[in-house]
Amino acid sequence: SGTPNDLLPYGMCPKGCQFEDGCEGEILHVLSDPARVSMDVLTDDWNVDSLLKQVAAGSKVGHYNALIDTGALITGMSNEDVAAFLLDNGLGGL
Repeated sequence: SGTPNDLLPYGMCPKGCQFEDGCEGEILHVLSDPARVSMDVLTDDWNVDSLLKQVAAGSKVGHYNALIDTGALITGMSNEDVAAFLLDNGLGGL
């Protein structure tokens, strides 16, 4: 999920969250498979709003199925704020 282990509720992982062997490798395998993942290049003057509007509009090869912000590009917005922005800017028909 991207949630740091120290932010998970204690009751979920009293000894810390331990990933199953191979789990992180499988995630990396899926997220680097060209049959499953595509990318779009941002312009040099991008900002959070323009990035989210691009996501809401879709890509050159179709629509997006997920937004995985591995570089923490989207700052200053909660997950709920991002979802509302996307719905208000092109994904409202979902």
